[in-house]
Amino acid sequence: MRTIVVFGVLLFAASAADRADLNGTWVLDLSHSSGPGSKVKAETLFISQKTDAVQLSEATTETNGKELKVDIACNTDAQGCKVKENGQATEVSFWYNGPTLVMMEQRHGNDFVTQTKLKPSEDGKTLSMEVVYLAPVGHKPENYTFTKQ
Repeated sequence: MRTIVVFGVLLFAASAADRADLNGTWVLDLSHSSGPGSKVKAETLFISQKTDAVQLSEATTETNGKELKVDIACNTDAQGCKVKENGQATEVSFWYNGPTLVMMEQRHGNDFVTQTKLKPSEDGKTLSMEVVYLAPVGHKPENYTFTKQ
């Protein structure tokens, strides 16, 4: 029994060690991003990681001056969390795939589903974000680069 407990602790420590440090403030670098950047003037991500949860705040300023803010706090065990985003109910879930934090977002049931992958560079100075549209089908993936402040 003691061997199983020790193995479980070592396995948890190893999986936690795989998780990259995403904590901090990240600012969108439009010159190294592909997506609907023509609508976005500025975007900032604030990420706070805990052992089994993540808090993510996103502040966006569009070129028309409209400001959007989203705050998400959720566990990282792939269980859904309810979030209000721009007055709409959204379900979000987070999990780690090695050093990558993955976020699945579902709106209007399963009519609109995206998978976002956040992965920092090896030196920790930049963060890549890949947004893949699972539904509706036909959208191209978008790639964004953020720099750590």
